[in-house]
Amino acid sequence: MKCDYTKCLHDNREIEGSDECYIKTDSGNYHKDCFCVKTNADSVKKMFLNYVRGNTTQSQLERIIDEIIFQEGKSPIEQSKFLNFALTMYISQRKPLRYPAGLRYVIKNKDIIEAWEDKKNRFVVDDDKIIIDETLEQVEHDYSKYKPLPRSVRRLIRKGGIKDEDN
Repeated sequence: MKCDYTKCLHDNREIEGSDECYIKTDSGNYHKDCFCVKTNADSVKKMFLNYVRGNTTQSQLERIIDEIIFQEGKSPIEQSKFLNFALTMYISQRKPLRYPAGLRYVIKNKDIIEAWEDKKNRFVVDDDKIIIDETLEQVEHDYSKYKPLPRSVRRLIRKGGIKDEDN
């Protein structure tokens, strides 16, 4: 049996071993770590496309996501989890993001890096203990309702003591 992830993390795409070594889905069979990277990359792509309006080329987005995840000297699994976390946090903070290359700046944000380090230090789960049940209904996030706060002179320069309604 072969791993169906096109960017398989292993030298040999053959999946060897027992049922515990791979994940079988409707779309194919994957090594556990390949499946983790694939789902995180797909999640980032979906969030970005739902969050950013405008002319986003999917091939450019996928190329930048791959550049971030497959950086030399870094673990693709860790990078994919971090990118997913960083984009989720960036969106929840309602920060503007306009183009795919902006993801490079998202992962360099000091607040996000600190939050990631705090999260890693607090919560550790062994991947072998995670059970994926595809029969459960998946929750879809609707980022289309989100609108970033407009940048205006009024918001940037506040008059002394006057409260603005979008604080």
